[in-house]
Amino acid sequence: MNDSCVDPGLGRLLVEYECGLLSPGEAFRFEVHLLDCDACFRDLVQDTAVAAVLAHRLAARGGDPHSPAAAPVPGARS
Repeated sequence: MNDSCVDPGLGRLLVEYECGLLSPGEAFRFEVHLLDCDACFRDLVQDTAVAAVLAHRLAARGGDPHSPAAAPVPGARS
């Protein structure tokens, strides 16, 4: 496994990809990049997991980010 991006020019697009800000062509190029780049693929998987936990916590608060959590996050450590 490579710990650094194999093409930093494409790797810098990770956040824009995650936010859906890339054009269809750019998104396709980035997805092809993910096939060859362990570092970006790993970062995408980790970011996706974090986003899922945050979304669950927000939903548990009824959509209010300032409300205490109403339910535990599945798979989260206590």
